[in-house]
Amino acid sequence: NHFTTKPAFVGLPDVGGGAADEPAPSLPCLTRGLPNDMPCWVRRRTRLLLVGTHGIVVSVVRRSSGCPRQTGRPPPSLGAVAGAIKRGLHPRPPLFNPLIARLCANNRADHARQLLDRMPQLGCHPDVFSYTILVKGLCRAGHADVALQLLGEMTLRTGPCKPDVVLYSAIVDGLCKEGSTDDALSLVEQMKSRGVPPNVVTYNAVVNGLCKKGKTSMALELLKDMIGQDGACRPNVVTFTTVIDRLCEEGSVDNAVKLIEEMKSVGVSPNIVTYNCVVKGLCRRGDASAATKLLKWLSVDFGHCKPDVFTYGTIIDQLCEEGLVNDASRLFEAMKDRDISPNVATCNTLVKGYCRVRDLDAALSLLRVMEEQGICCKPDVVTYNTVINGLCENGSFDVAIKLFDEMYAMGISPNTNTFNTVVKGYCKMGNCNVALGMLRKMVIQGGSLNPNVVTYSTVINGFCDGGLLGEAQSLFDEMIARGICPNVITYNALVKGYCKTGNTNVALKLLMEMEAQGDSCKPDAITYSTVIGLLCEKGSLDEARKLFGEMAEKVLTPKLRVHGIRCPSDRSPL
Repeated sequence: NHFTTKPAFVGLPDVGGGAADEPAPSLPCLTRGLPNDMPCWVRRRTRLLLVGTHGIVVSVVRRSSGCPRQTGRPPPSLGAVAGAIKRGLHPRPPLFNPLIARLCANNRADHARQLLDRMPQLGCHPDVFSYTILVKGLCRAGHADVALQLLGEMTLRTGPCKPDVVLYSAIVDGLCKEGSTDDALSLVEQMKSRGVPPNVVTYNAVVNGLCKKGKTSMALELLKDMIGQDGACRPNVVTFTTVIDRLCEEGSVDNAVKLIEEMKSVGVSPNIVTYNCVVKGLCRRGDASAATKLLKWLSVDFGHCKPDVFTYGTIIDQLCEEGLVNDASRLFEAMKDRDISPNVATCNTLVKGYCRVRDLDAALSLLRVMEEQGICCKPDVVTYNTVINGLCENGSFDVAIKLFDEMYAMGISPNTNTFNTVVKGYCKMGNCNVALGMLRKMVIQGGSLNPNVVTYSTVINGFCDGGLLGEAQSLFDEMIARGICPNVITYNALVKGYCKTGNTNVALKLLMEMEAQGDSCKPDAITYSTVIGLLCEKGSLDEARKLFGEMAEKVLTPKLRVHGIRCPSDRSPL
């Protein structure tokens, strides 16, 4: 029951029958009809309470008509609240708690706080669940400091509502997620001093926070302290797995394996997530062979800890990175033989591996299999991008274009990376005008498909390679006008273009522009080498030597070919 029969304000307006599914009344409906003989102070307080609460609650009531509660029914409407108060009933916390939860879910923790503060004025004191809901909402919103303040207010208040281990743990977790592990540890000590023993959930939050901050040694010390304790503070599989994962990320896979043995010795069984951390750690250090051995061991000896799609996917990815695509393909088939369905990420990994070793037939074949399988492994934009890029890199541009057109038919929208790949392909084929047309199409479609610095740089480079410097310069000016900052690659393309035509002055001007922009577009060895080469070809040795000295002074490693440049008027190396 959401209401008690304690005396309430007398003379509140009757706004309806108070049915739980009644729509929230308008503000005038809530405030009209107050009896004339009602004392002024009661009238004023009644209006203030209803008006103030209305602004906070009414929108939530309307949006939360289906807000689930433990009873499975929606929360009563504000009309029901006002009507019940008029009849001498006081609302209880279960009426407000779903509203507080919904406000927090809608990222309105500030309004939830206002509602909680108004509850006592409506004759309903928040319970520990009310505070816990708000605390969790504040922590999710990144306001653990405000949650701490609320905890302080709660502990100062008299009455039966005192913070419990769940509320404390929520704040500890919030502090750790914000990186305030020292404050979290202080709060744990505060819990103990106030007679609220931390449990494994509390300690797991701290362990996770310490690991995320790289304080692995402190996390290990805390884990050892937990092992020595009894009851609710004994470490569980989550505690151990968190530390094992951190050790593997740091490259300490051997120590992680030792910790697995220790966790088994204290009666905590590792699960597949634990072993996946070790598999990931082995692959991160480039040891796909050891990871494969661990997979076989799990498959044969540990039926209760069956490898999953992540186990296989991680090893397949590393095998592809090492160029062992045939081994990756065999593992992919073994995975399916064990009734483990590959997901799109695993398939994409293998597709990328095939493209890397230029086995485009296998990549296309896997793409077709993914299309046939449908929902469980439907190819996404990453799949198509990978195959299209592989085809372009290997000169099969016509097939790439057909696949690009096919994406639309499959209901998959190409993204900027897709367009950039096709634009690059057209430029490689010498069709820079078609590439420019693709760029214009991206501009028209706009939004997330707007051309970026890579798009412009690719077309500019294509025009420069084709000797169309006018078009390249116009496009360079256009990208700046559109607020897209050129990078070193963009400038290098233009510098190369002007050097090809022997235009030393413009090339040097571009070089000075880059230097003026500082670190954001600092000229590299390619920039200097290109200009120095042109100066040498023109016999401007003094300028070339000066520029070479500038390059050395700015700690840029010269290209080897710069050291060996010979000029027409001076046959000795520069």
